[in-house]
Amino acid sequence: MKAIFPGSFNPIHNGHLKIIKEAACEYEQLYVLVANNESKKYNRTLKFRKDLIQKVINTEEIKNVIVIMQEPGTLTPLIAKDLGIERIVRGIRFKSLSEYEENLAESYLDINDNLSFHYFINKESTVSSTIINLNIQSGNSIRLLVPESIEADILVGQMNTENVDAVKRGNLVIFCGPSGSGKGTVEKNFLYDKEFNFYFSVSATTRKKRENEVDGKSYHFIDNEMFQIWIDENKFLEYATFANNQYGTLIDPIRDMMNNGKNVFLEIELEGVKQVIKKIPNAITIFLSPPSIEELETRLKTRGTDSKESILNRINRAKEELKYANDKSLFTYNVINKNVNETVKEIKKILRNSL
Repeated sequence: MKAIFPGSFNPIHNGHLKIIKEAACEYEQLYVLVANNESKKYNRTLKFRKDLIQKVINTEEIKNVIVIMQEPGTLTPLIAKDLGIERIVRGIRFKSLSEYEENLAESYLDINDNLSFHYFINKESTVSSTIINLNIQSGNSIRLLVPESIEADILVGQMNTENVDAVKRGNLVIFCGPSGSGKGTVEKNFLYDKEFNFYFSVSATTRKKRENEVDGKSYHFIDNEMFQIWIDENKFLEYATFANNQYGTLIDPIRDMMNNGKNVFLEIELEGVKQVIKKIPNAITIFLSPPSIEELETRLKTRGTDSKESILNRINRAKEELKYANDKSLFTYNVINKNVNETVKEIKKILRNSL
């Protein structure tokens, strides 16, 4: 038998999660509907919510579940009819049905008289999405209120919130490329250009500070213990290990800047891009490639900051990273840095057309 949960299921509502787990065991297929009205209420895109739900289902290893999105204006009973669904799954707190539930059932049956209703009783207190949002807005921890697997995603989801003052939200630009590809040299030629209204996100890292770097401006230089604390506190949008050092992008300053109309610029590693693009799929992603591996090796040696072993490791890492340079699911643009001036012109053109 096929069933549908029309709630629409919200994985940060633990009462919903309990219903899905129970219902998925009882039906051959359980459709979870990502509904249009919830997206508007919580100011999150349908795509974001669908991806969030799918992640919970995957991490909780819930079987027989199919996540679908509701087209605007489409009624749930008609969706059920098209999919050959026989039962509507609902949750109630008490055994007796409220007047609202009775009227809802009647309205569904007026459109699709083949439907029946299955109610899961949940007398336990449940945490709703409204409570979660209130905690986030108040700056309180949500660690014990939502599934751990989506805690960071929920915090990132706040970036989809509409600004109450109707300020145009900023965009996220991600800059990635192998060590030695020239990212630092290239980006300094456009990063502080007022035309692009960029806020440069300062990452945290456990690597040692170089002579010309400034703590809090180049990076937030912290030790491994503090980095782990920040991971546990879900302060990172993404984090990764590179050349035996950890790097992480902080969520709060990015969310604040975007909501205040600033464009945010991230220079992060490939693994970080993979994490962020799942959460913010409309980000503008630019991969900076060297003209060749030989040229890359020359640049790394000329830089004089790495040992022979470190250079070899960076070259091998670069070969792997370059395999993704033209992967359109990750990078909107791949720019080959043969000449700095020409590269800067090309990237400025990309930014003017994208921001």
